[in-house]
Amino acid sequence: MSTQTELPPPPPVSTSDEIDPIRCGFYRSDHLLVRSRKLGELESLIDYCKTTACDIAESDRESYIALLDVATRALQSARHTIDTNLLEISLKTGGVK
Repeated sequence: MSTQTELPPPPPVSTSDEIDPIRCGFYRSDHLLVRSRKLGELESLIDYCKTTACDIAESDRESYIALLDVATRALQSARHTIDTNLLEISLKTGGVK
């Protein structure tokens, strides 16, 4: 005979009256700034990997650098999205800083 475990009820959902958009915007922008910095660090790491590509066999070097270029473009796209979100948040919370 199997017993079924009951799950606890879900937490109450905040209403729009309880949410402070400015505070949430600041939290979100801090979080996005951290992500943007991390993406910048990854871009720097990829640039470093390109400079050390001479350690790779010549036949594989071109493919390796092409792969790094794709990764760089993906990171740049992610940073652009984050920067756009940061701009939207700053405009909603009182202007560009």
